[in-house]
Amino acid sequence: IHPHPLIYKEGLSPLSACAPELDTINKIGRARNSIMSRAPVPSGWLELESGAIFPDKPELNRIKAQLYAMMGGPDRAGTPAVFGPGQRWNTMEMQGLELPWEKTWTQLLDFVFAVMGATRTMVGMGEASSYAALYAILKQNRLMVLAPELDDLADCFNQQLIEPFWGPEYGVEFEPAAVGDEELLEKQLQTDLAAGIRTLDQWLAIRRLPLVGGEE
Repeated sequence: IHPHPLIYKEGLSPLSACAPELDTINKIGRARNSIMSRAPVPSGWLELESGAIFPDKPELNRIKAQLYAMMGGPDRAGTPAVFGPGQRWNTMEMQGLELPWEKTWTQLLDFVFAVMGATRTMVGMGEASSYAALYAILKQNRLMVLAPELDDLADCFNQQLIEPFWGPEYGVEFEPAAVGDEELLEKQLQTDLAAGIRTLDQWLAIRRLPLVGGEE
């Protein structure tokens, strides 16, 4: 339905695939900002006693302006408000559409991360339990995200720039940087040492030390 303009059999881009979720995240953020910038804290409503004279529209506007001046915005959170005779402030808990914001925010972020091939740890929103867990995440990202993306970029270069001018026998390839696991490397070296399949220069090269030459 939405073919890629350059790559054969390629569908929606990640940004297009999660566009509604990103819009929802932006709206939740804007709604939170609006509440924190304008709503009285704590939120609630002003109640007039039955015996009080109901104010006209100019008086209501004056009361509203007075209310925001006393309690409106994040900088006045927790400030005590003193109302006139016949007025009472009733606090209101978060309810309705505001209740699922926390859960939906997390679900939307997880979905967007999945579409982008990332995780919370990779974007700095979580901590890996160990280096092995972080290595596995980075290895997965290299294999499942970076490598296919670089293959698509190479196809674009080859089809549009290289093959039309130099022929199909030429081309470019892109390979992401390798992700090293020092713990795994040490285990492999110990196994190789026990089997006697490493030369001295091979060990020195792995340790980034000067080579001595020879195969002993």
